[in-house]
Amino acid sequence: MTPSDYLTQFLLFPELEFVGHFSPRRGWLYLRARSKQAHQACHRCGLVSESIYDHRIVKLKDAPIRDHRVRLIVHKRRFFCKSCKKPFTELLPSVFKGCRITERLRRNILYLCRNFSNLHAVGRSVGVSSSTVFRSFYRYLEVEKGRHLNYPLPQKIGMDEHGFGQVHYGNFRQGQLYATVLTDFKNHRLYRMFETKNPKILFEQMKNLDGLSNVQDVVIDFSEGFRNLSKSLFPNARITVDKFHALNLLTPAINRRRKQLAGDRRKNPIGQLILKNPAHLDYFKRSAIDRWLSPHQELKLIYEFRNRLFALYNCKGKLRASQALNKIIEDLEQVQIQELKALKKTLTRWQTEILNYFETRLTNAMTEGFNNKAKLVKRMAYGYKNFKNYELRVLNACFV
Repeated sequence: MTPSDYLTQFLLFPELEFVGHFSPRRGWLYLRARSKQAHQACHRCGLVSESIYDHRIVKLKDAPIRDHRVRLIVHKRRFFCKSCKKPFTELLPSVFKGCRITERLRRNILYLCRNFSNLHAVGRSVGVSSSTVFRSFYRYLEVEKGRHLNYPLPQKIGMDEHGFGQVHYGNFRQGQLYATVLTDFKNHRLYRMFETKNPKILFEQMKNLDGLSNVQDVVIDFSEGFRNLSKSLFPNARITVDKFHALNLLTPAINRRRKQLAGDRRKNPIGQLILKNPAHLDYFKRSAIDRWLSPHQELKLIYEFRNRLFALYNCKGKLRASQALNKIIEDLEQVQIQELKALKKTLTRWQTEILNYFETRLTNAMTEGFNNKAKLVKRMAYGYKNFKNYELRVLNACFV
């Protein structure tokens, strides 16, 4: 291959022959080309034809070269099919039928969209309309979703929700929109997203998923709706409550009472120390917490039961954990503090799901991480109006 042939192939495509070029305005480069194919197969009957009927000129947008937007002016031929008795236009392997941009430009658009958040700026940089960028990018995301998620439900999944948007009526906010996510623990990716957290609507949307009987473990937070939904959809699944949510059952009560006593000064170190696991504190910090809590008996009692929840999750084996949890519930019956009464009801109602952790050792940490990534995707785009586009962006951002 001569240098000129290599340069022609670099600028154009193997099936095209370079004819000429011109620059109508600054920043644009027009390349004239014609097809080198001597014959073409009819797209209706498949018969190869060499009879030329007439010619057509097609303008195609190509990937930029050195900050110059490139447009190809291709002289295409129309062949006459002797079998069908009709003319047909030759096809170029580098351009899909009906498209006016090359696949090289499409790949460039996809690269820019994956690395930059402003899709309108991508369209301006490559010289195409915003609708072309949106259509190409989201079509690619749909293909990637089908390529990565073409398998039935895995054995271990996590279920959680996060805020998707707000419902507005005029200038007033009426409510919050939620998105429910399913996490595949085995492949470390989001499996599905749904535009609601209502259990009844979720049941109708999820009942047709493939592999419902494959699910063996489901991790959720303290949500009655998710628990009932898991029991209805996954008959063979064992439900586990997330460890993080269990350990933080008393955190709002401690924070509320601490602010009433010490105020909400951010520089006050007691606000951070009192929420930490006491096993991670040295002797002097534990002594400082005890001295601060000694005049406040109710807060001290709440703090002690929170520490007992930390000790519960340090138990070795389900039997010891069951004994420790039963002892906590028995001691809570003797307490008249409102927050601890609510804790007793929660631990009693969720006792089986809490103890399942000591068999599965599963948490929703991965799901919470994907929720944070979903919120980051939403903030980068300043919100989404179309949930399907939001789902595609989040799912592809969480693929590994």
